[in-house]
Order: sequence, then C-alpha cells, then structure tokens
Amino acid sequence: MKPLNKTTVEKPAYPVKIMQFGEGNFLRAFVDWMIDKANNDGILNHGIALVQPIGGSDGIKEIFEKQDCLYHVYLEGIKDKKPVKEVALIKSVTDIINPYTEYKKYEDLFLSEDLETIISNTTEAGIRYEEGDDLNAEPPKSFPAKVTALLHKRFKKFNGDTSKGLQIVCCELIEDNGSTLREYVLQHAPLIILVLTLKPG
Repeated sequence: MKPLNKTTVEKPAYPVKIMQFGEGNFLRAFVDWMIDKANNDGILNHGIALVQPIGGSDGIKEIFEKQDCLYHVYLEGIKDKKPVKEVALIKSVTDIINPYTEYKKYEDLFLSEDLETIISNTTEAGIRYEEGDDLNAEPPKSFPAKVTALLHKRFKKFNGDTSKGLQIVCCELIEDNGSTLREYVLQHAPLIILVLTLKPG
C-alpha cells in the first residue's frame, strides 16, 4: 500500500479560512468532511488549520504531518433506500498547530486576513471560566481565555474593522455552548483592559 501524503495524492492549496480548536474524530469526520464536500462541489474554497486546544504530546500532530494532513473517512449507512459504503479522502485540512510550542505560527493564523471562522470542540470541559487565567500568556490556558486574547489582538491589528470579525461555531456538547462561551469571553475581556492600563510604559 502506498503511503498517504502529497507525493501520492494531489492536494489542492486552499487558503486557510477556518481555524479549528480540536482534532478529534467528530470534527474530522463530520465538520471537516462537510467542508471538503463543499470544496469539491465548488461551493467553498476553504482550508482548515487544526489547533490543539491543550498542551502535551505532539503524537497526533506527527501523524498528521507524516500524511500531509490527508486522511480518509469511512461512511456506512442508507442512501436512497439502499445500503452504501463510501470512503472519502479529506483534503481540506492544511495544517496542525500546537499553540504551546508554535505560538508565533498560531498568532499568524488568528491574525490572518483570510481567516473567517473558528470551529471548536474542546470537549464538555473546554468551555469553562478559569479564574486568574493569564490573558498575556502565549497562549492562555483555557479555551475562553484563548478566544478573548486572540479576538483582542485581532481587533487591534485591524483597528476594529467589523469586516474582519470571526464567526465562531461551537460544537461542544453542553447546553447553550455558544452563549456560554460568549459569557466567559465577556468576563475575561475587562481583565485585558486592566492589564494594559497597569502595564508600565
């Protein structure tokens, strides 16, 4: 069997318009699969950069990089009242980033003019308010603090241009996931202003 990478498969060069927090099976086999279908059908032209939401091992990153972020999704079910089995080669993922060891690359991504959307599945424990999270850390520890910090930096870079705002799609399995994330981001936001006010110089 041939190895799966760009030497054996032609892979399109999509602009990275989606930053995805989470690299698990659900997002890869559902959301990324749908983005890939839309790309193939000419509806979208969106690349996806995966961001590891927590630090630790680079094991999954190494697997992705070895395969140039290519992977297969196996589908089995009923279509047009007939049983089907399909294998889809997903080409929409362009990169995987560990923000704890590649912060500059991560920052370049969330400050990119091409970026349009954040998709997340940081597990049920991901959307939480963590008291005292350092918003100046590279990156902050919790997901809401990461979102607060990156939105603030993006706001500053583009001078508040509303056309550079981001759509945020939460896939965490908690009630009111998007509203809860927004609540925690707004809780963190005044702390950024306070830190900037107190910062020497």
